[in-house]
Amino acid sequence: MSSVGQLAATIAHEIRNPITVVKGFAQLLDQEKELNETEKFYVQTMLTELEYTQVIINDYLSLAKPQTDNVQVIPLNDEIQKISDLLTSFANNRNIGFLLDFRDDLHINMNPIELKQILVNIMKNGIESMNKPGFIKVETEQERTMAKIRITDTGIGLSKEQLEILGTPFYSLKDREPVSA
Repeated sequence: MSSVGQLAATIAHEIRNPITVVKGFAQLLDQEKELNETEKFYVQTMLTELEYTQVIINDYLSLAKPQTDNVQVIPLNDEIQKISDLLTSFANNRNIGFLLDFRDDLHINMNPIELKQILVNIMKNGIESMNKPGFIKVETEQERTMAKIRITDTGIGLSKEQLEILGTPFYSLKDREPVSA
């Protein structure tokens, strides 16, 4: 592992330890039945922000150390089906469904963890971007020697400016409102 990768892993480990402790106490508080609505809101906000912090750490680590050492042959459609199943309850809570259109039986050479991370992020972003009922459509097909995945949603889409910065590490279009105590 390069020195940058080692530094990233060390920092991530050192940050994750206190986050795990804080998250554990927040989860215990979340189970308390005597919390008022404001206290419940604060605990839920803490848990949400701790999850977001974990995502940032994972993204940082994946940039520092790409996982190219675990390439496998993956049945693409099966993986997409599993991820769709994983996100179904999250999508259903927002009145959003999945349409899956697998035209070919495809297998790809890739790290399965990276594939899952990419697809979950794209599909979850699609769900979160829709403010009314809709659907996420995932299509796969073979195009020459490549597997083609097309993911579309019925949300409002991205502006030209947003498209230009799509893929920038750590950039988010999600509104992150500050929470005051």
